[in-house]
Amino acid sequence: MAKLSMISPSIIMLFFFHFSTTPATCKNNETDLQALLAFKNAIDHDPMDVVNSWNETLPFCSWKGILCSKRHQDRVVSIDLMSRGLTGSLSSHIGNLSLLRYITLQNNSFHGQIPEEIGRLRRLEQIEFSNNSFSGEIPRNLSQCRHLYYLNLIDNDLISELGSLIELEALGLSRNRLSGTITPFI
Repeated sequence: MAKLSMISPSIIMLFFFHFSTTPATCKNNETDLQALLAFKNAIDHDPMDVVNSWNETLPFCSWKGILCSKRHQDRVVSIDLMSRGLTGSLSSHIGNLSLLRYITLQNNSFHGQIPEEIGRLRRLEQIEFSNNSFSGEIPRNLSQCRHLYYLNLIDNDLISELGSLIELEALGLSRNRLSGTITPFI
């Protein structure tokens, strides 16, 4: 017991500071949180109270429709909001979810353009946006999503051609207003 009293207060403070600080991933956790809150704020109508229940009283990894990585804790890897009756636009902050691999917004009423920022999601593998009202051009930088193998944009109001996606295995584009040529990769 006498040996404990010999530890200097500065060492105790250093020990306390080291173990009480937040880990380096806090910045990423905050980034993912803010991106999800921006996603929520772009929703105009939520009849099933899916995103209305998203708030900071619960960790975002436990929010409905959100799946986080097991390896990189508190990082969003999947958003699944299929058939939730949601109306709104897709926030450009979606591009800040850097570990996102899967996004499913099928059978809702999302409108407006698909934000260019989605092209920043280098790990993205699946996009399921069918049966919405997205309009405008398909983001040209979607080709930056090198791991994208599934892209379903059926039944929207999109008007442009699609760039090269080298890993693409499944593509749905019917019921849009696409123009231009079909690129050789397809």
